[in-house]
Amino acid sequence: MIWDVGISTVLVVVMFAAAVLYRSAYLHRKKVWNLSVQQVINLIIIPGIIFPFVYAYLRSVQQLPRNPYAFFPDALLVNIILLAFMFAYGGTAIHAVTKMMSVYLRQEKGDLAEVNRFFHLQFSHTLSYAGALVAFMGLVLLELNHLPAGDKGSLVWGVIKAVGLGLAVLLGMRGYTRNFGDDYQGRWRDLRLVFLVFWVGFIFFLLGVRRLRPELTDYQLLLPAVGVFGVMILLSTVLVVRRVGRGWQVRVQSKALEQYFRREDVD
Repeated sequence: MIWDVGISTVLVVVMFAAAVLYRSAYLHRKKVWNLSVQQVINLIIIPGIIFPFVYAYLRSVQQLPRNPYAFFPDALLVNIILLAFMFAYGGTAIHAVTKMMSVYLRQEKGDLAEVNRFFHLQFSHTLSYAGALVAFMGLVLLELNHLPAGDKGSLVWGVIKAVGLGLAVLLGMRGYTRNFGDDYQGRWRDLRLVFLVFWVGFIFFLLGVRRLRPELTDYQLLLPAVGVFGVMILLSTVLVVRRVGRGWQVRVQSKALEQYFRREDVD
């Protein structure tokens, strides 16, 4: 049966393929229904594959015995997951439309171009990334709310899926800062809300793991979650260190210039 395929395997394969395909210039140029093939993939094909699997898995998890140490109501998590999926898909739809309009507005400098640039870059990507993260973390917490199905997974295969999904997240977010040769280029600071959402969700995840103490191979999404969270923590750390380093470099240069001009005044 098609639903017997593990949800973690589906997520890894689809998301990694999506991240790799996003880097194809041909898919960005080729048009279908006035949309690039890349936008059709993001808007129709990927959601059409992922959502049925996620919904079927969500229903199957709810049928498992409830963990006596769970501290999140299932109904709350299910509503959060579905709402997050709606936001993620809404961000994808907004991106598809504004991406199409950006072809005609790239060289414009008026208010319309600025509004389109905002929705095309910061707004749509924040909505999509944050929505996808919340939905994923909700699924992980929903798993922890219930006792394992019984069959332990392979640790090696779990690590491979964790690395694959982590790389998919890294490639996907790195693609946002891709240089398109004009002002339509994202910047890491645009995604501050995404990182904030991640850290809030990560705290809840740590609370759940501390209370329930699951083994890494007990649940399908636990090891892949470690891969995703590891990438997000790494990105957060690198960006903070880089920002602090730039601030220190600016201060050093300012002091050097100040000392230079003081010597000029003395001379």
